[in-house]
Amino acid sequence: MEELKMVRISMITLFLLATQLHWSFTHGSGDVVRKAYIVYMGEALQSKTFATNLHHNLLSSIVGGNIIVGLLDTGIYIDAPSFDDKGLGPPPSKWKGRCQVVGNFTGCNNKVIGATFYNNDPVRAKLDPNPSPIDNDGHGSHTASTAAGASIAGASFYGLAEGIARGGVPSARIAMYKVCSNGGCSEIDLLAGLDDAIDDGIDVLSISIGGSANSFFEDPISIGAFHAMKRGIFTACSAGNGGPSLYTVLNVGPWIMTVGASSIDRMFRTPVKLGNNLETDGISINTFSPKEKTYPLTTAGLAANSSLSPTSTPWYCSEGSLDANKVKGKIVLCNESASQTYIKSIGGAGDLISLVEKIDTTFTSIIPGAFVDSSFAYKILAYVNSTNIWAGQIDPIRALDPGLIYDISTFDYARFLCNEGYTGRCYACSLERSPIAQVSQTLEDMMS
Repeated sequence: MEELKMVRISMITLFLLATQLHWSFTHGSGDVVRKAYIVYMGEALQSKTFATNLHHNLLSSIVGGNIIVGLLDTGIYIDAPSFDDKGLGPPPSKWKGRCQVVGNFTGCNNKVIGATFYNNDPVRAKLDPNPSPIDNDGHGSHTASTAAGASIAGASFYGLAEGIARGGVPSARIAMYKVCSNGGCSEIDLLAGLDDAIDDGIDVLSISIGGSANSFFEDPISIGAFHAMKRGIFTACSAGNGGPSLYTVLNVGPWIMTVGASSIDRMFRTPVKLGNNLETDGISINTFSPKEKTYPLTTAGLAANSSLSPTSTPWYCSEGSLDANKVKGKIVLCNESASQTYIKSIGGAGDLISLVEKIDTTFTSIIPGAFVDSSFAYKILAYVNSTNIWAGQIDPIRALDPGLIYDISTFDYARFLCNEGYTGRCYACSLERSPIAQVSQTLEDMMS
């Protein structure tokens, strides 16, 4: 028996998930692929930038059923249609992996031929609500279906964007190594999963996980991918969710294909119209049919909870930051990272999220809402604050729940000071940031 030797001792590191978006971002209509070709198809090419369905059929026949894609992620939800094994034979003879049938996990099939979970890190193990290959997060099922999900005709999101949902190579097999849970991945489990994946006979290793940009000799993904390369295994990793500034790309080993973000071929528009007829195209995926044609509009600043700490800001609409009485039945303007769950829980009818930078992706909503450009957010602020009544008598009762000029905020005072000639930098430490100001802006820039 070969003697085991210690190679390296390192501090345990927590890594974060990094989602790679779907093939629909690189597909045109139907089942067409743009820009990237894995093999040369000769006359099967339709044009310089498009491939025919025949191209896909040829690709699947060449690399399909015998290809095993190994994924290190949060597990897999095997009952999803993307993982149906209809038409697939038994696993390739080269497969040496296993399927752990524990907890509520019912087992594998001829599509998902391997499923293993890891809880070697005692700290992370306590946080896993389901110690089995089952995906409690959704990230692993998403990345697995993106790489090798079966073709599903008529797929849509409540009727939106109906078409074919499919992975890169729908006939490929999947082996899932659950090394992450509760949004984090332990280095111990990562290394164990990498070792198993390399030994199990996979052909492609897909890792949508990002951590700190360590040296190649300290980064477990870089080390594991190097060993995979020596065994002839192709490794693709996400470039991380940061950027686009310098030093934000992760998984950059030259033996890794590092996959960055891309633009998309569509926009998810949600029209936003104010009572003064100003309108814009917001960004969101809405499946709601509002009961009313119009709703009252407020801002996080106007609806701030009176008990909020002076050092805190309400603009992120986080738990406890807003007054339910001022939000109920209204649409609220918030900053990025607003909590829709919280807004819904206190009776908010919807939200508008001010974007510091434009994005070409979006998210589903649990309440009617949309992302709006910061320039339009300024117009919303002006509209909400507009009134023909510029003064009022003090009412001791209403002063408890102030309105009009009594709702003046720290930001309004800062604008006053700047207009009077005071420098904004002197007050940058004590004044809250504008809900729509760029992080790089000084207070003077915000208020000029």
